[in-house]
Amino acid sequence: MGNVEFMRADVSTGAAVDIAIMAAEAPQAEGEYAANGCGIGVPYYPPYYRPQAQVVVTTPHVYDQTVDLRWWDRATGAEELVASLQPWTNLSSASYKIAGPKGGVEMGILKADLTGYDDLGNEVWGQPDGHYETPLASDDGTDGMLQFSLGGWGFAVPEQGLPLQVELDFSSDAQEGEYRLSEPSMYFTSSMGSVQVRQFGYANPDIEVLAQPTGAVLDASVSYLNPIQDTVPKGSAVQQLFVSLANVGDRDATINEVTLVHSGMGSVKDIEAVYSIDTDGFRTSMPRTFDPADQTATVRFVQPEVIRPGAQHHLGFEVVYATDAATGGEHVIGIELPSDIQGGIDDIEGYFPLLGETFRVAAVQSGTVQVQYDDVPVSEVSVGMTQVVLGQFDVVLDTVEDQTAFRAQIELNGPENAITNVGLRRSDGTMLTGTFSEAPGGYFNIAYTVPFTVLEGDRLNDLQVIGDVIGGEGSRISMEVEFGNDWQFVGSLYGYGENGQHYASPVEVTGAYQFIDIVEPSLAVAIDGPVSQAHAPGDDDVVLANVEMDARGADRLFVENLFVMVVGTNSGGPIVGPIAGAVEDVEIRNSVTGRTIDAVRLTGSTDAGIGVGNESYQVYRLDDFFTGDDAWQLRVDLAENVNSGDRFRFLVNTDGEGTPSNFGGVLQAATTAYGARVENAPGSVVEVLPGGIVAGNWQEVSIPHLYVTPRTMASSTTAVENQKDLEVFVWDVYAGGPTDLGVSGYTFTGENPVNGYNYAVWVDADKNGARDTKLQDGIAASGGEIRAHDLAGGIYVVQMETSERFWLTTDIGSSVPLPPDNTLQVWFAAESPVTAEVVNSGASLTDNQITLSPGVGTPVEIFDHGNFRVERDTTPVRPQYVLGGALSETLVRAEFGAEIEAGDFYYVGLDVEGDAGSIDRFELFVSGGTTPFAYATQGGAEPGDSFGVRMHSRQLVVGAGEETDVPIRARIKSDVDGGVSGDTFTVVVDTVYVRGVVSSNNAPTIKPDIHSPQHTVVLAKPAAAVNAHPSPNGSAIFVGQGMAHAAKVSASPHSNSRMGLNDLLMRDLWYTVYVSNVELSTSGSSLYNRSDPTVWMIPTSVTYLDGSLVTTPTVSQSFRLFFEDVPDHIAAAIDQGTDQTLALDLTVLDPSISPSLGSALQASLDLVDSVFSDEENDFGGFGLPETELRGPAFRS
Repeated sequence: MGNVEFMRADVSTGAAVDIAIMAAEAPQAEGEYAANGCGIGVPYYPPYYRPQAQVVVTTPHVYDQTVDLRWWDRATGAEELVASLQPWTNLSSASYKIAGPKGGVEMGILKADLTGYDDLGNEVWGQPDGHYETPLASDDGTDGMLQFSLGGWGFAVPEQGLPLQVELDFSSDAQEGEYRLSEPSMYFTSSMGSVQVRQFGYANPDIEVLAQPTGAVLDASVSYLNPIQDTVPKGSAVQQLFVSLANVGDRDATINEVTLVHSGMGSVKDIEAVYSIDTDGFRTSMPRTFDPADQTATVRFVQPEVIRPGAQHHLGFEVVYATDAATGGEHVIGIELPSDIQGGIDDIEGYFPLLGETFRVAAVQSGTVQVQYDDVPVSEVSVGMTQVVLGQFDVVLDTVEDQTAFRAQIELNGPENAITNVGLRRSDGTMLTGTFSEAPGGYFNIAYTVPFTVLEGDRLNDLQVIGDVIGGEGSRISMEVEFGNDWQFVGSLYGYGENGQHYASPVEVTGAYQFIDIVEPSLAVAIDGPVSQAHAPGDDDVVLANVEMDARGADRLFVENLFVMVVGTNSGGPIVGPIAGAVEDVEIRNSVTGRTIDAVRLTGSTDAGIGVGNESYQVYRLDDFFTGDDAWQLRVDLAENVNSGDRFRFLVNTDGEGTPSNFGGVLQAATTAYGARVENAPGSVVEVLPGGIVAGNWQEVSIPHLYVTPRTMASSTTAVENQKDLEVFVWDVYAGGPTDLGVSGYTFTGENPVNGYNYAVWVDADKNGARDTKLQDGIAASGGEIRAHDLAGGIYVVQMETSERFWLTTDIGSSVPLPPDNTLQVWFAAESPVTAEVVNSGASLTDNQITLSPGVGTPVEIFDHGNFRVERDTTPVRPQYVLGGALSETLVRAEFGAEIEAGDFYYVGLDVEGDAGSIDRFELFVSGGTTPFAYATQGGAEPGDSFGVRMHSRQLVVGAGEETDVPIRARIKSDVDGGVSGDTFTVVVDTVYVRGVVSSNNAPTIKPDIHSPQHTVVLAKPAAAVNAHPSPNGSAIFVGQGMAHAAKVSASPHSNSRMGLNDLLMRDLWYTVYVSNVELSTSGSSLYNRSDPTVWMIPTSVTYLDGSLVTTPTVSQSFRLFFEDVPDHIAAAIDQGTDQTLALDLTVLDPSISPSLGSALQASLDLVDSVFSDEENDFGGFGLPETELRGPAFRS
C-alpha cells in the first residue's frame, strides 16, 4: 500500500502532475513563491527536491464478529484513523480486498466520524464521538473488492484527523464462513505534491457469517418475562417460569409437550398442579402433578404451540401450591434438556437447563374463593340469538382478605363454531369485559376491562356468561370452569409480590354446569294445574288452567292466534244455560308481569253449543301477544247464578294452521278454523308443540261451610287469685268449600263465668301450636254469657280448606267465693255461638252452613294461694368437724316445693341446739351453686329462731310443680373472734314464710323441724390423707423389712392465731394389715416420718381383727397395729396449709407360705378410729369422707 516515490518524488498516477516541469516558466529561486494555475501562491522548489506531505493511517483493534443472518446482516469490516501532518491533504479513494466466500458481501459503506456534541447538547463539527454518522462512499462487494471513490478533489483530512469505518452488508443468501478485509489501499492528494503514507496497527477483524438454518430450529433461553424469586402464600397459583423460544429456521416449529423438572429444598407434594400459560396468564395445557420419584411433570398443550419462522414465543408455566404446603419449602422448576421439548422440531439451540427463580412457601395462606354454578335461565337457544346467558355463577369469599378479579377462562363444551362474542356481565346488564370472538382449543380467554374487587366475606351473585349463537344447531353446549385457577383472583393481603408479581388465590368450583340445547325455534304449550278445586258462585278471577309457554330457541315469540275452549258440565250433562252466561271476563294473564289479554268470544254457529259428549262449550281466540318462557293463567269470573256441582275446564288447541281439529272430540266435525299461528319474525311461522289438545283440570262450584270443633282439655285444673291469662276454652275452626271464610264473633256461657274477668280471644296466627295473637280482650261476663263480637279487623279470615286454632283466656279476681262456688267452666252458648261470612262477597253464613261439635272447657278450681312445703332433702349429711375461721361443708339440706303456683320463700329461720357461740352466720345455697343467695344471721332472726334471713328480692322462688334443694353451710368464727375448740351443735330448719307469686297471698307459716347431725368446732383439722407410697398395686411382696404404707396428711389452711396458729397433731394411729399366705414378724413393725426415717416407734399393741392380742413372734393372718401418743419427733406438728408423710414398715419372713397359693399383703390407715388434736382437744376420726386409706396391694 502507498504511493510510489522516485528520488524522493511521488511518481504515482495520482501525483504525476506534481512533478511535471512547465517549459514556459523560468526557473525561480528555491523557496520563492509563485502563482499556480489556481491563483494560489505556492513556494517554488526545483524538480529534484520538493517537500512531501505526511499521512499516518492507524488501524485500531476491532473485535472479531459473528453475523447470524437470522437476526442481523451487518458487521464492521475495518476502522482507520487518518491523520495528516500538513494541511490541504485530501483522501481521494480507498479500496479493500474481501477474503471469504465470493458474493457474500452485498454492499460496503465507508463512513466518517466528524461530529459530536458539547455539554449543552449542541452538535459540534470536528469533535468525533465514536459514532460514524457521515457516509462518504459505498460500493457493491459481490465481486470480492470494495473500491470507495470520493470523487472530485476527494475529502479533506481534518486537522484533528479523519476517523473512518467500513460497514459491511451481507447478502441474505451469503454462504457460511469467515470474511475479512485486507489492508486498505488509500490515495491522497496534497498541495505539497507527493504524499508519504505510513500505516501501522492491527489486522482487520474476522467476521464469521452464520446462514439461516434449514428446518424447524428453535433458539431457547430464559425469557425476560421470567418472574424474580419471592416468598409466596400457601394455596396460591404462581407464575414461576417463562422461557423464550425463537424459530431461527425456515419451517414452522410445533411444540406438543414440555417436561418440567422440580428442584429445591421442598417436596413436590407441596405442589398440587403445574400447567402452561400464555403471556396473558391464560392456561394452555391440562394441569399435571410432579412425579415424586423423578420430580418431573410432562405438560401437554391443549393446542400445539406453532412458531412461525422468524417468530419468537414466550411460554409460561404456573404452579399451584397446596393449602397445607410445608412452610419454608423452596421450589424451582425448569426445563433440563432440549429433548424435554417435544413436537415438530428439527433442532433446539440454547444453554440448558432453563431454570426459573427460587420461590419459598410462606407461613400464611391465601384467602379462598368459591365459584358456584348457578341456574342458567334458558335451556334452549337457536341460531341467531344474541347476548344469550349461557352460564351463570356466584362468587363467594371467605373472611381472610379482599379479592380482585383479573381474568377468567371459560371452556366451551360443544362445537367451537357455535358461539362467539362471549363476555362476562352482572345480572343488571353491566358489562365487566369486552367480547371475545374466538375460543382457541375450546376456551374463551376473558380479561376484565377493569379489574374489580370483592370484599372479604362477601358474595357476588349471578355473574353471567353471555354470547351470540352462530351455529351448532342440533348440538348441546355448556360453559364450564374446567379448573379452579382458570379464574384469577388476587388477594389484597397475600396476593401481591415482588416486582408487581401476582399470586392468585385458590378457587374452589362447586355445583354442576348446565347444558343448553341449540334447537330450531318452537313454542311449547303445557298446562300445569291447578288441581281440581271448589269455587263459590260469584267468585272472580277463577284460574281454570295454569298455562306454561316455553319459547324454545328464541327469546320470545309472537302469538298471532291461539284458540281455547271453555267446557262446562253438571252431573254428566250440560250446565243450565250457555257457557257465555255462566263465565265472564275470559282472559289470559301473565303470572309474573300481571299483563292480561282479553279473550275474544267467537259467535259462529259452531263456536258454542252442546258437544258430542253432552257437555256445554264455547270457543275463544287469544291473539297478538308476545311470550317467552312464561307462566300464564286462563281465568274467568263465575256468574252468581251458577249452580252447585257445575264443573268447568279449558281446552287449548296446539295444532298449527291447516291442521283439522275437533277440540279433542268435543265438536262433531273437525275444522281447520282453529289452527294456531306463532311467528319468530314477521312471516316466519314456528311449530307449536305438542300438537293436539292440552286440557286443564275440572274446577267445581261448591257452597262454603264452617266447622267448629272444641278441643279436649285437661279433666280439671287449678288456679289462684290474681292469676292472668288462664286458658279456659280451646277450639278449632275449619273453612270447608271453595272460598275463604271470616269469623266475626263468638258467644260463650258456662258455670260461674263471673269468677273470671278480662276475657280474651286468641289465635295461633303463625301455626306453631301456641296462641300468639289477641283478637279481642277486656270482655266481661254479663247475664251468664261471654260475648266476643268485636274482633280485631272485624273478622278473622280462615283460608279455604285450612284450619285455625282459637283460645279463650281469663284473669282471676282477687277475691273468689268460698267452695263450692270457687269454680269456673266455659262452653259455647246455645244461641248464635259462632257468626261468620264469605270473605269475597261479605255474605253471612246461615246456620246450615255452620257445624258446631259438642265440647266444653276444662273445669277450674280456684284457691286463694298455692300449696307449699319444706322437707328434709334425701341427700344424707354426715357429722362434720367445722374449722374455726372457715366456711363449713353442708350441715343441713332442705327441699322447698310449690304446687298450683310458684312460691316466693321470703324468710328462713334456723335454731341452733348446743353451743352456738362459735357460729358467725349461716349461708344458703341453691344445690350445685357456688355463691350463697342469702345469709342467715342472729340479727335477722324472727322471735323463736337463733338465726334468720328475710329475703326481699325474691332470692328463693320455686316454680309451680317444681322443687329446689337448699344446702345450708356455716361460717365459723376464728379463735380470735370467739371460736371455741370442741363446741358442738345441731342446726334446725325451724321456720319458713312463703307467699304465692301469682296470687300475692301469704301462705300459713311452715314449721319443717329439720335437724342436722351434731357438728363439732375444731381449730385445726386434716384436709386430706392420700396414699404417698411409690409402689403401684400389684407390686411384688418384699422380703425382710420394707415400707408397706405411706400416708401424706395435709392440714386445712386457717387463721386461728389467738395463741399462735394452731397445728394439726397426730395422737393415736390405727393400722389394719390384710394378710393372705404371708408370714410376718410381730416385732418388725415401725412408724416413722419419711423426712427422717432414722427416728421411729414400735406399735403400742398388736391385735387380731377380733381385738385379741397377738402373742406369737410371727403372724400369718390379718391384724391391727395401734400407735398410741405418737411423739412429736415422728408426727411433728403439721402447720396449717402444709403436709407430712408418715410411713409404716413391716418385716416379711415368708412371702409365700404355700407356693401353690397366691399371696397378698396390704396395709391401711384407719381414718375413723385414729385420733388427731388441734393443740387444744383430741378428736376421734379424721372427719374425712373416706373411712380408711389403703396402701399398695402387694402380691406374689
